[in-house]
Amino acid sequence: MSHWRSIFHGVVAMSTGLAGVSHAQTAPELADLSLATLLDMEVTGASRFAGRRSESAAAVTVITHEEIRALGHRTLAEALRSVRGVVASGDRTYDYLGVRGFFAGGDYNTRVLLLVDGNRVNDQLYDQAYLGTEFPIDLDLVERIEFVSGPGSAVYGANALFGVINVITRSTAGRAEAHARVSLGSDGLRALRASWQRPTAQGGWQLAFSRSLEAGEALAEVAPVGMALTPAPRGAEAPGAPAIAGLDPERRSALYARWDHGPWTASLSHVDRLKGSPYVAGQVFGDPLPRFRDTLTLASLQFEQTLGRGEQFTARVQAGSYRFLGDYLFDYPPLTVNRDVGRGRWWGLEARLTSTRVAGHRLVVGAEWQRAWDLTQQNFDLRPGTERYLDDRRSRDRGALFGEDQWKLLEHWTLHLGARIDEVSGGGHASSPRIALAWRPDAAWSVKAIHGRSFRAPNAYEAFYAVDIPAGYQLNPGLRPERVRGDELSVEWLPAPAWRWSGSLYRNRASGLLILGYDDASDRFRFDNAGAFGARGAELELEHVRGALRWRLNASLNQDLSHTAVSGPMLYPRRMLKGTAIVPLAAQWRLGTEFAAVSRRGAAAGHALLNLTLSGPLPALGARVQFSLRNALDRDARDPGPDTQWLPTVPQPRRSWRLELDWPFGA
Repeated sequence: MSHWRSIFHGVVAMSTGLAGVSHAQTAPELADLSLATLLDMEVTGASRFAGRRSESAAAVTVITHEEIRALGHRTLAEALRSVRGVVASGDRTYDYLGVRGFFAGGDYNTRVLLLVDGNRVNDQLYDQAYLGTEFPIDLDLVERIEFVSGPGSAVYGANALFGVINVITRSTAGRAEAHARVSLGSDGLRALRASWQRPTAQGGWQLAFSRSLEAGEALAEVAPVGMALTPAPRGAEAPGAPAIAGLDPERRSALYARWDHGPWTASLSHVDRLKGSPYVAGQVFGDPLPRFRDTLTLASLQFEQTLGRGEQFTARVQAGSYRFLGDYLFDYPPLTVNRDVGRGRWWGLEARLTSTRVAGHRLVVGAEWQRAWDLTQQNFDLRPGTERYLDDRRSRDRGALFGEDQWKLLEHWTLHLGARIDEVSGGGHASSPRIALAWRPDAAWSVKAIHGRSFRAPNAYEAFYAVDIPAGYQLNPGLRPERVRGDELSVEWLPAPAWRWSGSLYRNRASGLLILGYDDASDRFRFDNAGAFGARGAELELEHVRGALRWRLNASLNQDLSHTAVSGPMLYPRRMLKGTAIVPLAAQWRLGTEFAAVSRRGAAAGHALLNLTLSGPLPALGARVQFSLRNALDRDARDPGPDTQWLPTVPQPRRSWRLELDWPFGA
């Protein structure tokens, strides 16, 4: 990942498919689904067992495969941008989420937990949730995305402070098929993707590969040399500052494989991304450096078996590897190329038992263990010289016991109880409870009162990144886990089969947030448990489904209660209004529209963006076509930068287009 702070603040040791038409739900297939299924989807991210969204112990937003395709989403951040209470921003290298009042620039998504089919994805070195093109699975392979708001550590442990993202991949069941896709777009975008699926008597196989290249926008220097690059406003470039190409490129390759056989499921995903990053202060303008490379590999093997009446046993082994490599160019003089290396490798085990043997109870008990056997951080000069500033290597273990009970108290009342105990080597232990009381007077109404607590132990970067030179980094052996308390009142109403209203009132309080500060006396940067945070707010959402027509509109209001530099009006918008719509057209064509309006976030002014996607069949070519416009109105939008002082805002991409042709083969 791009650790700009470790490089920039310390001046780095010297003084960051169309799914195939055959298996995707087309417009006519959507019309065949029941409205109850569409508006009250089954979810698995809120608890360790599946259940209807209205019956879960949290407020859950579901983004289906059909929505992903119709709206032209290419990354998790794009898909999550429409979720109520969530704000997505980017620095042209990585994407970040703010949730229910909290957004800290450059925190690398350490306070949301990312899962794939229930497997933890946040790496063991930086705790980062990968939401951009560095995520290893193409969204064509995703069945749905679940966003679970609120503290989730009672279920999943560390990192689930403000929300949990659960990505559910597509099953291998269905028909045999293959797909080939070609994509072209603005800024030199070229992409190829091939996928193959073959069912068997007890499961099936799935393989997919993708490769993309993008030159990126040409950028002109409109800020002082040595500070930051800014895209020149069209028609308003600084005199004598021509736009320079090659500063914002990307090259990405991804591979995915899945095998299902009876009670067994195995999966493997891998991504290798090389990304130029023009927004690092202190860099030499016009050079292709800085440049970052992210390589992430995830593997899992799961066994799930019914043991007897009302009992199910699940066991899983998983492994992961993440490597970050960053090259930077500093003008001291002489010109110096510096390299930052981070590597994390880990594996783990999980076992749980689900039982409905006791009348009125749905119980889950389980245990997890994970070992990060290689946590390496290095920083050194490539040229001139080979001076080494950091070489830290260590390992870390974490274990947990957890339990949940969904207890049917009375005909209309259900009590959800959950608790988890985590132990992290070098990070202490934490207990995380959750309690939710649900009232369902009839099939149309669902009211839930929820209280939960979460934690996050200091990661290896925060605890062990040290460069003992002026303007370097200093260790803090006294770091403690961050802790969050969240309360929520959630209401859902289905007044008619095609309509769904939902709303939430929430309050979040956090203590001991890890904040990077600077000590003048020692001339060193250091992490401390210095941050306190509080926010309260309201969310309202309206959703409508009628045949192939579907739209959703939501609004969010947030009030900062802490007035610190890590929260509230500083970087999280006070107001948001967002909506999506999928409109059927003639001959199985459809138009997907998405808009988002957010108020000011720190130095970044409020803005409104509109995205459009048109898709449908081309019988003459035997293919489906999709044409997307991102930022269709060509707005000059800016997001908060990774540093409020040195880089307070980052200009976002202007209008761009993308054309895809997808050919399905055989059945």
